[in-house]
Amino acid sequence: MPRADAPEWELRSIRGRAYQRDLYTSVVEGEEVDELERWIKRNFEDPGLEAINQLVNGTRMTPTEWRSIARFVAAQDVRTPLSFIELMRLFEKEGPAILDECVRDFAQSRQRPRTDGDAIERNPYIHPFGESLRVRLEKMGKPNAEKARVSVEVSTPRKLWLASIRQILTNSADKLCQQRWSVAKPYGEEDWPTTDHPVIRLNYYARENYDFAGGWEKPGSELFMPISPKHLVCAQVGRRIQNRLDCTIEGTKMLQHLIVERAHRWVFARRPELWVARVKPRVIDQAAFEAEKNIWKNWPEQQLKAEQPSPKS
Repeated sequence: MPRADAPEWELRSIRGRAYQRDLYTSVVEGEEVDELERWIKRNFEDPGLEAINQLVNGTRMTPTEWRSIARFVAAQDVRTPLSFIELMRLFEKEGPAILDECVRDFAQSRQRPRTDGDAIERNPYIHPFGESLRVRLEKMGKPNAEKARVSVEVSTPRKLWLASIRQILTNSADKLCQQRWSVAKPYGEEDWPTTDHPVIRLNYYARENYDFAGGWEKPGSELFMPISPKHLVCAQVGRRIQNRLDCTIEGTKMLQHLIVERAHRWVFARRPELWVARVKPRVIDQAAFEAEKNIWKNWPEQQLKAEQPSPKS
């Protein structure tokens, strides 16, 4: 927060509150397009919201509707600003080794001996990360030299993230549909809060020993997301849980704590909750607040500029 006197809670519409401008926009042939956003809406969000309305209204759910909810959860897990930040952290840690391996594989494929008359066949397969990576070949020595230096670099962080979203949702989202999904209600008059990163992937070992690095296919990982103040959809990988759950006060408090702890910048609730500040204390730092604000303000223009195709010589 920029200052200590900023109110902890405000009555606001949540529409667009955790939104970052042009987060999913890319450049195609020099034009800005939001095709990925429309693809997510058409294939994941619209069917998911329709099924969620059925669940919240108490309608008997069909397997198809539960499948739509699972796919909705998948989309919300990968499309938030926090998911982008965490992907970039992961890539900074593991990306160089991955790119080095790509270069080695490419070099080895080019070193395989060919006999006279061998044809080099063009592979029609387009890799999902093809547009987010740039491969450069630089001849070494004489113009007709058979050796070249190969380098691979990420075109822009956003292109890498958008490619990963489409890849994950296309190839892995249905893994969530294979799990047995349930709906949990909070104890008594308690509510489920939600946040700007609403999906929790939990590895739980003990009350003070857990992490948020669970996986969609990792046995034992617990997956959950609030869909209304009184409904939380949940599943545990590899385990069939009962169809509907009524949480105890202890279970409710634990889940509330985990939901808020996983928040990035925003927590949403129907009424002010004093306990939220204990779980997620505010940090008062005007310089950091303004710096982050400017980063997100300038980020779309910087990414779009970097994604512009290089002029042909």
